[in-house]
Amino acid sequence: MGGLTKREIAEWLRAAKKEDPKVLEKAREWLRAIVSPNRTSPLRYSIEFDERDIPIACTCPQFRFRKKPCKHMVAAFLLNHRKEISKHSRRWREWFEEMDKEIEREIERKRKEQEQRRKELEEILSPEF
Repeated sequence: MGGLTKREIAEWLRAAKKEDPKVLEKAREWLRAIVSPNRTSPLRYSIEFDERDIPIACTCPQFRFRKKPCKHMVAAFLLNHRKEISKHSRRWREWFEEMDKEIEREIERKRKEQEQRRKELEEILSPEF
């Protein structure tokens, strides 16, 4: 797999944003959701890639009907080319770093919730003497 140039990255993202100006926000939200622990009934779509790991199709309804890049394709593009994107842009590097922090905070919040639930169950189930 060959790396993408700064121009190729910018062109792909520009085309996706032209179709949906909020697609980057939606992709970020979707990325947080898929890595969140204990996610119930996640929607899973298949994404098809070309030889350079660029998404070319998705099984989600938005892509099937519009034939334009969806948030799943944008998220996959960002993940597949994160290193190259970050190398070319400080703004993108900061975007990824902030996204990582948000994900870490969400995972920690979920872990604390689970621990609290476990303690509550232990109290309910333990016999009092």
